[in-house]
Amino acid sequence: MAALTADIAFEQTANAAAAAWAARPAYVTYVVHTHVEAPSVGQSVDVNRRVMVRSSDDRAVIKDLPSGGVTIGNSFPISPTFDALSYFRLETAIGWHKQLSSRIIGPSGKGPIIPLQFQTVVHNPNDVIVTSLRFYYPKFAPDSSDAPDGRMHITMQALPTLTNNNKSDFYISDVIIDNRTMLPLQVTYTGKDQRRFVIDYEIEQGHWVVKHAYFAQTLYGILHIGRVHYWADATFSDYAFPQTPPDPRLTPLPIAIPPPTVPAK
Repeated sequence: MAALTADIAFEQTANAAAAAWAARPAYVTYVVHTHVEAPSVGQSVDVNRRVMVRSSDDRAVIKDLPSGGVTIGNSFPISPTFDALSYFRLETAIGWHKQLSSRIIGPSGKGPIIPLQFQTVVHNPNDVIVTSLRFYYPKFAPDSSDAPDGRMHITMQALPTLTNNNKSDFYISDVIIDNRTMLPLQVTYTGKDQRRFVIDYEIEQGHWVVKHAYFAQTLYGILHIGRVHYWADATFSDYAFPQTPPDPRLTPLPIAIPPPTVPAK
């Protein structure tokens, strides 16, 4: 068996995650319990929702539990099939009357996420493979294991090829991998203003889905006078994967077929 470097392990798990995302179920229903807290201002709120989502475009029907209203939007708080090893943009908004919203979209500000994918390296069984990621320096953490039923833990350091002239400062810091499937079990992002985004995964009925998500950030006033640190913790449960739209509002629109052209005489 070839020696596995941290670079190769990261590439393999990114490819496994991209394949799982490409094969995501057409429809997902779930319940999510979200706790938001801002200790410095003594504010906290719990938001419990049942969500039905169409995976192709993230259109969702969201019901506040136990007997609240129904809204149409995107998955709350993030897509249950979100691939954290991808190019994406995270947008959040917090209010204190259950006015909590978040959205993950493509890196350009619209469209879907773009999963990271790497070319498969062909090698002989006894080769030691050395590669190098363009944007990160990965290395195995002390608690990493290469046991078949273990977990690899890779720490990621963003390189100048990624950080120079980049408006974003939100980068991958850790990836924990299930050695049996090479799928991520946990992905962590960190950035300035104490931003931290952690996504935990599980296999549910054969599908790779989000189990838990955590986001923290410090908001500053003008000229950094005054600050509020808040965090949101979401737990996903009660997953189901219907084969057909679980709500009529998630039925795909019919594809318009242009009328046949008649050749000019």
